[in-house]
Amino acid sequence: MIRISTVQLSVIPGNIRANFEQIEREIQNARKQNTDILIFPELCLSGYMIGDLWEQNAFLRECERYGQKIADAAENIIVIFGNIAVDPKKKNNDGRVRKYNAAFAACNGQFLKNDRGLSYTIKTLLPDYRQFDDKRHFTSLPELAAEENQSVSSLLAPFTFTIRQETLRAGIVLCEDSWDENARLSPMEILSEKNIDIFFNLSASPFTLEKNDKRHRLFSASLSRLGCPMLYINRRGLENNGKDCYTYDGMTAAYDPKGTLLAEAVPYQEEHSCFSFDIAAKKLAAEKEMKPFRGNMLLPALRYGLKEFLSAIHAGRVVIGISGGIDSAVNAALYRSVLP
Repeated sequence: MIRISTVQLSVIPGNIRANFEQIEREIQNARKQNTDILIFPELCLSGYMIGDLWEQNAFLRECERYGQKIADAAENIIVIFGNIAVDPKKKNNDGRVRKYNAAFAACNGQFLKNDRGLSYTIKTLLPDYRQFDDKRHFTSLPELAAEENQSVSSLLAPFTFTIRQETLRAGIVLCEDSWDENARLSPMEILSEKNIDIFFNLSASPFTLEKNDKRHRLFSASLSRLGCPMLYINRRGLENNGKDCYTYDGMTAAYDPKGTLLAEAVPYQEEHSCFSFDIAAKKLAAEKEMKPFRGNMLLPALRYGLKEFLSAIHAGRVVIGISGGIDSAVNAALYRSVLP
């Protein structure tokens, strides 16, 4: 039986060192609890919507340096996490250094290689709708495959882990890679054909209305067709892209091979979730009760966003002009509910 722990980390945009301190503490705690695999979300060291920080070489080097620090901290435990991968031998179309949104697996100071022999896996599907601007900064796996005259299937490979004489083959995907309803290819389908035991989806998926209901529908349909369980690990926190503020709700979730939602973490809270996984039976189970969330997500999202924003700007008081209309009344009630 494999013990897997997940952390829906509250990622601080652009603050690599503060994020690493959180990650290091979580690794130490997981090791004390005899965890075999500890999983963090997508881009957990850097943040996601950080704009031109992605184009600063010093920032990229810092991401790489602290990625190695995570590997060094992973003593006798496998740590899976999202980080930027830089290929200094290649250039993007704009002449800048090649960057991939990637997932890494590390243990005892070393980055573990996937079945293709690469020490990370690259995000396959890059979103470019609404607030997302991934294609401006990152290169996708299909772009790399075309560049090297290879198929996506030949480059997309699972990771094989040996844990107490058991072999676990994990298909690690990043966020949009599972939202493939309208995509021309399915990363999960490709990986499922390579004899994997479980999917791990590392996400930085911001809250939008009815997003989680859609996620459950899409993931359940895919997993039931592919016959494989999944752990979905999403981050928390607030990001401001200069025009809008986005909250991340966490809501780590487990699905069985039939696509049934087995467990779900409480949104917007610092949840540490532990699961046992029977490889032979492909049976994934939460170690404590994690009932799927049932309720309105809008009010928790508003309250969380307000708290995080006020904390970020170090504001403890607000002034609201009361007009007697519904807008000012609702704002007054919201701020009153989050301020001491």
